[in-house]
Amino acid sequence: MDSELARKRFEGFGSELRCVELHWLPCKVSYSGETAFSKRFKPENNEASFRGRHLKGEVVKFPEGFRGVTVEKKDGNYRVVSSAGEQLTYWNHDDVPYESIDPVPRAFNWLHVSTALAKRISAADVEALSPSSG
Repeated sequence: MDSELARKRFEGFGSELRCVELHWLPCKVSYSGETAFSKRFKPENNEASFRGRHLKGEVVKFPEGFRGVTVEKKDGNYRVVSSAGEQLTYWNHDDVPYESIDPVPRAFNWLHVSTALAKRISAADVEALSPSSG
């Protein structure tokens, strides 16, 4: 199945989005339109070359409840979600990315922390955690 043609309903977006492969490359690409990425970038066993540089990649799955999205500009603002993916291939020059030192995989760990901090706690939850007076 060609993942760029697949459509999937992602929770929270209210409409079907293109399900795409997401890649984080260690470079700046001065182009913001669509391209035949899979024809130009052909990794094998999580190794590839891009602009003459050897790259090694690692698939990073988004934590449960999270999705990676691509956004487009509309009326001068980035606000239109155009596609989504359930995992990201993170690429490094010459070395495999390491979760303990590379910033993007490390940031994914903070998603669990932010979810816990943002969770609403009811008065009953607080009372259940409080030491009983007596």
